[in-house]
Amino acid sequence: MPRVEVERSHQLSFEEAKARVEKIGKRLAEKHGLTGGWSSDNRWEFKRTGAKGHVLLEEGKVSVKVELSMLLSALKGKVEQKLKSGLEEEFDQ
Repeated sequence: MPRVEVERSHQLSFEEAKARVEKIGKRLAEKHGLTGGWSSDNRWEFKRTGAKGHVLLEEGKVSVKVELSMLLSALKGKVEQKLKSGLEEEFDQ
């Protein structure tokens, strides 16, 4: 399975970073039918047809990993670009 991995540093509090991950998740659910939720205090897991992954919050860093099905592998570059711009938008100081 093709994999996309994106990281972004930030200087937000853990609570604020968590709220921003939830905001991104809500937006992705509305736009792309993604479902997700917190599997632990700092790991938000998500899935939809053809893709699954997680967001990991660490001190000063947010990481996103997405596995795409072979059917969606042609969209890997676009998915990576969207992830980078989404993280930049939400985690830009």
